[in-house]
Amino acid sequence: MNVRGNSFGGSIMEEMNSTDLDNSFSLNRNSYSTDFLPVYVDRGIVPQYLIQFPVLLPFELPFKNGLCNTFVLENGDGCTLHFSEVLVTDHIHPGVVSTTPLAVEICKTRVEMTYVSANANENPLVKDIEYLSEIFDVLVDSLNWIISAYQLYKKDIHVHQVSREMFEFTSLARIIPVNDWDNTKVMLFLTNLNVKHKKEKLNDEQQYEVIRHASIIFTESNPFILSEELLLSSRHNFNYGFYKEAIVFCQSFVETFLNALYVNILVGEGKSDQEIQTRIEELSFMSMIKKELHPRIGGNWNIEDISIPIGKWYSNTYLLRNRIVHAGYLPSFEEASYALDSAGKFRAFVIQQLKMKKQYQEILKYFHLL
Repeated sequence: MNVRGNSFGGSIMEEMNSTDLDNSFSLNRNSYSTDFLPVYVDRGIVPQYLIQFPVLLPFELPFKNGLCNTFVLENGDGCTLHFSEVLVTDHIHPGVVSTTPLAVEICKTRVEMTYVSANANENPLVKDIEYLSEIFDVLVDSLNWIISAYQLYKKDIHVHQVSREMFEFTSLARIIPVNDWDNTKVMLFLTNLNVKHKKEKLNDEQQYEVIRHASIIFTESNPFILSEELLLSSRHNFNYGFYKEAIVFCQSFVETFLNALYVNILVGEGKSDQEIQTRIEELSFMSMIKKELHPRIGGNWNIEDISIPIGKWYSNTYLLRNRIVHAGYLPSFEEASYALDSAGKFRAFVIQQLKMKKQYQEILKYFHLL
């Protein structure tokens, strides 16, 4: 498993005593036995430990304060989601930086996610960070059931399923033995690495390159610009947890890249615009790869061989994209990561093959401009 969580100490625990911290949770020492335990017993759950993560959603779900729901998971454990409204103040500068920014109140939704472990033989207090990371992902999956249900019911296009990359980069975490609250373990849990930081300034040469690239985009003088933009869109979506979109954009990047390559090969062969258009319209994407590109640039293009770049791309990116758009498949972090990596290596393979063909050196010049 690719573990993306971590735990560390922090000043937030130093600034709050244990009572204040406990009272900041809806499911706490006082409310557990009266408000929550009867629900668990009714649903056949015998709690041994509670593992809690409070998170702020990047949007508002218009639920009444205190909405709470408990799912019984397949392994007999439970998942409790408690929703509340949080008002945060954002400061904006309407295009003018001043010492008196405008204060804007924004409503977001806080979700107190609690995993209810019923396994008396498994002590989360002695587990490693991988276990905690797996629990966090299970809770996020359960949260997405609620978000999807609300989105479908209200047709609200301003919300979406979430992943850990969309939260604040750290969350408080509590592991509570329900029969011994005094031994509660509290920590900060690193949910992602999207920490905002000041970027290094470009030097004069780099700034010139940006302006030069803007000219290339404006004049449409590089046919591979669109594929590069799609690749960056894919990486952006992946970085912020939109795995479906990342994979769809990634495959679009490959198709746009190979299509532009094929068109420029035909241009170099002296084909007219009409001939090129006719060929593009008559060929399917996979036929273009097998019947047109492979014979021209050489190399091993066996899509069934997952030990080579094209086979990895076909398995990890192309087929996965089809599962997403045709069957509604929800990819994982790891699958999205493999998809992007496989597509990038496939493009590198294609460019390497072009370098070995003298007749395509003019096409290679385009890549030096990217």
